[in-house]
Amino acid sequence: MLVIYLRHEVVTIYLVRFLLAYIVVSLFSYCYEFLRENDHNEMRAAKKTVEHMSEKLPRYLSPQIRDEIFSGKTDAKIDSSRKELTFFFSDIVDFTETTDHLESEALAELLNNYLDEMSQIALKYKATIDKFIGDAIVAFFGAPESLGVEEDAIQCVKMALEMRERMRVLREIWALKGISAPFHIRMGINTGYCTVGNFGCHDRMDYTVIGTQVNLAARLEKKAETDQILISHQTYMLVRDEICCIKVADMNFKGIGFAVPSYQVTDLWENIKKENAIISYETPGCSIHIDLDKIPQGSRQQVATMLKNILTELV
Repeated sequence: MLVIYLRHEVVTIYLVRFLLAYIVVSLFSYCYEFLRENDHNEMRAAKKTVEHMSEKLPRYLSPQIRDEIFSGKTDAKIDSSRKELTFFFSDIVDFTETTDHLESEALAELLNNYLDEMSQIALKYKATIDKFIGDAIVAFFGAPESLGVEEDAIQCVKMALEMRERMRVLREIWALKGISAPFHIRMGINTGYCTVGNFGCHDRMDYTVIGTQVNLAARLEKKAETDQILISHQTYMLVRDEICCIKVADMNFKGIGFAVPSYQVTDLWENIKKENAIISYETPGCSIHIDLDKIPQGSRQQVATMLKNILTELV
């Protein structure tokens, strides 16, 4: 009987040890699963936060800048470099006068509608939107990503043409809503070297451009007439094979010691050919409409001579 008792005691001890080991393993497994699930929840929450922030960031930053930051290509530090870019400026003609005809709520809705429409076009052509200054839009092509200096310039002018056409459509839409003083815009474009990068201080910085060539684009925009796109000679030389432009008078600007050759953008060459070679241009004091297909062959030289004489008088 004693042997049997001892054997039962041994069995009991092993059983207790087994139960204790099972409890410890179960507790460890439970804690592990709990911590892992907690980590997963935290990871999911962090992922949602990042996704939420990535959706909001484009509203404050150009997508190109956002992508550069998320990919690690750009650090949040004061840094800049010298590059050849194409700069774009636009604003609403007589904006202050236009605002006098609208209530503040209607004006805010109209201005936000305008900026939204123009921004969508800018993003379509991969422009880096620098800033909005009231009714003005400042953008540039070639940084942080570039398609090449020539292609950047072409994309910029194509963007300006689409903006002008979209404004024509928007004016019709606004007129149906009873808005009697619709917006008209003017644009200036220049290509040249500038300093581009992060400017500011440790706690607050902007990715922007500075330099004389940037200022020239702004001054071309101020010289432009209603619905006119003015570009510099540098931009014209890059886009002339794809964009039809008309040379206008050389312009003098404060701070620039020479007359600046400038050109007015009319349309894409391919569009002009599609429209049976019809060239139309209208500005205060001048209205031109040329249909090359309808000019008799014997009169072409006479028309060419007349246009040359007019050009001589203008420049």
